[in-house]
Amino acid sequence: KIGINIIVVHGGGKDITEMAQKLGIESRFVNGMRYTDEKMMDVVMMVLAGALNKEIAGLITKHGGNAVGLCGVDSALLLCKEVTGRDRFGSCGRDCAGQYRVP
Repeated sequence: KIGINIIVVHGGGKDITEMAQKLGIESRFVNGMRYTDEKMMDVVMMVLAGALNKEIAGLITKHGGNAVGLCGVDSALLLCKEVTGRDRFGSCGRDCAGQYRVP
């Protein structure tokens, strides 16, 4: 309302773990990071880009804001390089800020 545009970046690790459990998919962690194979990537996308993203955008709109939910794969908004080294994390990468992310 005062001309400032805000970007909300969210995670959802607990929700991902809960959904994976409901679907019978085991959550695996390597050095505290989620190992993301193809099945887990489907869960990550379902939770983060689907349910959680839409819930957050809906709540912002409900409380008078203007919101749209986007995902890093939308229009290649977030590009990652695969993490390499002695530990393998599956489809996990580093974004341009050096943070670990799933694509």
